[in-house]
Amino acid sequence: MFIDLKTRRTNPGDIGNMNMYLNYFANEENSETESLPVGIVLRT
Repeated sequence: MFIDLKTRRTNPGDIGNMNMYLNYFANEENSETESLPVGIVLRT
């Protein structure tokens, strides 16, 4: 699970970055038996 905590307004680039991190992790770090990673972008 990835959590990105923002102190400013979220923009589409933030979502794109999270998607990039999730895709990388799913393809390079996860084993075949693990479920796909989950990402959450929070704004304070």
